[in-house]
Amino acid sequence: LNSSFSSSCSMSLGQFSRGSIEDPDQIEEDFFCEESKQFWYKVKGSSADVKFYFHFITAMKTAFPTDPRATQLQNNRALKFIKHIFGIKGEKRDEVKVDKFVLLLGWFGPFRADAQGCCVCLAQIQLLIEGSTTRV
Repeated sequence: LNSSFSSSCSMSLGQFSRGSIEDPDQIEEDFFCEESKQFWYKVKGSSADVKFYFHFITAMKTAFPTDPRATQLQNNRALKFIKHIFGIKGEKRDEVKVDKFVLLLGWFGPFRADAQGCCVCLAQIQLLIEGSTTRV
């Protein structure tokens, strides 16, 4: 994977190998960088722990308007992969849990724009998909 992470984003993957965060109070520190944390809190929802998938996608489209991986929903392999990580079945009201979002950040990097305005995390997922021998 590309190592285009800013120095403001730190990575510690060991605690995420199981896919859950054991201490909810630790979540604030586990977003890896301020941009990812700000993105999560901009997603509309009444809880800091859970957001609806529809609102997550809407926030992503707003945050990265020039990134086709964030704005084009049809035949989007990166979003299909994210839905799998989040356990989304396809319903707009499906829930995205903060621990799954943080897991995604730990694996693929921050939800922040690169120099071209594209989401770093989505770009990393796309690189993985393009280099994979399995069709996603």
